[in-house]
Amino acid sequence: MKKISQENLNLSQFVGKVFGDDWGMAEYLDAQRQNVIYVLSGRDKKKPGLVSHATIGLSDFKLGEDKGGVALGAELVGGCNDLCDYFDRALADCADIILHHNRLCKPGSIFANVLEKYDTSSQMKHFLFAVPSFWPDELYPLNFKSKTVLWLQALPISETEMQFASQNGADKLGEKLLANKADLADLQRKPVV
Repeated sequence: MKKISQENLNLSQFVGKVFGDDWGMAEYLDAQRQNVIYVLSGRDKKKPGLVSHATIGLSDFKLGEDKGGVALGAELVGGCNDLCDYFDRALADCADIILHHNRLCKPGSIFANVLEKYDTSSQMKHFLFAVPSFWPDELYPLNFKSKTVLWLQALPISETEMQFASQNGADKLGEKLLANKADLADLQRKPVV
């Protein structure tokens, strides 16, 4: 198994500072049990009750290149209230899907049923990926020697919200979530459509 690189250790330090002082990193094996997926988790210093999570190292998977030929990669981030104890594992599952199924993940992408296996009682069963809204000024593109790291936030959505996004677009769902002041960190919230 591949050890975490110095760049990814530096990345984890950066994310840890964004999330707060109380953070740790968990290791999850991929579905083939050959590679480690790292997820950093911490209690958000600016938002009491929010537990923030970020993959570390997914950005090694090249999504494209910038104009200078430097690799572009993304890390997945998300936040949930402190009653949820599986958000980090769901992010690791998404990373596994990206790595081993060549699934494109970009703003507007929906990963179906990634939450349902952890909590069948919640109506929030899917992730919609978007530009980060919980940390809009703190999570900016980071440049390293081998890559530029971009960020995608996983937003929990329900079956009806997923259907609405499929029919009307993810932007329209985003507008509905904002208009209804949906608490996107609450995986027990009611759907907005």
